[in-house]
Amino acid sequence: MREYKHSQYNYHINVGNRVVLHNFLTKALIDTSPAYYDRLNRLIAHPNSQRSMDDDLFLLLRSQGFIVPSQLDELDVIKYRYYSSMFGEGAHQLTLVILPTLWCNLRCPYCFEVRRNEFMDDKTKQQLLEFVDYKLQDAKRLYVNWFGGEPLLCKTTIEELSKDFLQLSAQHHSIYEAGITTNGYLLDTGFISSLETMGIRSVQVTFDGAPQHHDKNRVLPDGKGTFNAIRGNTENLCRSTPDDFQLEIRINCSEDNFKEIPKLLNLFSMDVKKKARIFFRWIYPTEASGFRDFTCGVADRDRFGIVASLYQMAIASGWSVDDPVNTAPIYCEVDSTNFFQISPNGYVFLCTDTYRPAESIGNISEWKRWVALPSYEWYAANPFDDPDCIKCMLLPYCMGGCRKSRVAGRKSCVDELNDIETLVHVLYESSLNQDVAI
Repeated sequence: MREYKHSQYNYHINVGNRVVLHNFLTKALIDTSPAYYDRLNRLIAHPNSQRSMDDDLFLLLRSQGFIVPSQLDELDVIKYRYYSSMFGEGAHQLTLVILPTLWCNLRCPYCFEVRRNEFMDDKTKQQLLEFVDYKLQDAKRLYVNWFGGEPLLCKTTIEELSKDFLQLSAQHHSIYEAGITTNGYLLDTGFISSLETMGIRSVQVTFDGAPQHHDKNRVLPDGKGTFNAIRGNTENLCRSTPDDFQLEIRINCSEDNFKEIPKLLNLFSMDVKKKARIFFRWIYPTEASGFRDFTCGVADRDRFGIVASLYQMAIASGWSVDDPVNTAPIYCEVDSTNFFQISPNGYVFLCTDTYRPAESIGNISEWKRWVALPSYEWYAANPFDDPDCIKCMLLPYCMGGCRKSRVAGRKSCVDELNDIETLVHVLYESSLNQDVAI
């Protein structure tokens, strides 16, 4: 007879008069009454008794991953997902973050990039197209994220390269899709109307909390605030795009603004509310900002709890939230053998926020050289050599965290590790995962 054991990634919380059982490996949630939880818990604790196997809930627990075969090492499941995504599925998608410029029309004091008056020239564009043409011989999908600086300072470059990428993708029978990350100030009606023809299916726009806080930070060179213009463009975007168009609203959190963020969420119409997904991120010190700390008044142990309360408030007021749990088998997009950042002057990076040539793996003009000699140390870094990571309940959630930090010899654990119970509350309330109520 096959024997079973409980999953090491089971976690439960009490929510009012209900009990929620979560599995971090399968992302399953079971919402149940205390009486039923006692029954489930007995099955999980004694999965090999005949009484347990005869219980009709046994199959539910097994299918949701709360009970697993005794011979299964769940760490092997995580390794399989991690490596197959990085070297298997990841090899079939070419993902490019393209910065047509490092210049910006705003003067945000916390910007993580060093603003430089650099714009992509025709020679760099042509070399980029040659590289993409080569990579699409194997890749089944091309995804481009237009980034900056402020990419909308280079609308002509985006339009021209988008047309070329679409043509190359068609020639290679590959799928093409793009998104753009913009401050939203230049997101005018003309550009919005051309999004579909350029293959751009998603836009990310950032707000700095309520208007009084936003207009202190996200300012034009003359110090003028931008909230009303960006909100107006965001509203227009949502009214003018198809139902399946994706809008992501990032809200920057600091010690000064987080208490006022609920006011911000009440300032958007239902057009935005129905289409957007919202997420919250703390502003962190960077070299470009002189390592100024915008959250020094918030203790590390409290940061996730505050963000969690914002997620809960947003959900309660009818917003959709961006995935608060990592459902991907990697930590972020850089965990792929086919991910590259391209700066305006053609330097290629695996992950950077300074875009210094010294940090690059080479220039797009010499792509044949660095394609032939991959950055083995970068791709070899993994959490499975770390004894703390392999024992951590949240390993299926963070997948080892930031690769750049790990390669540099620094392990960066996610804030959620400080409050796993609150994390499960957010997962439960967001209803992003597989929920089973009994």
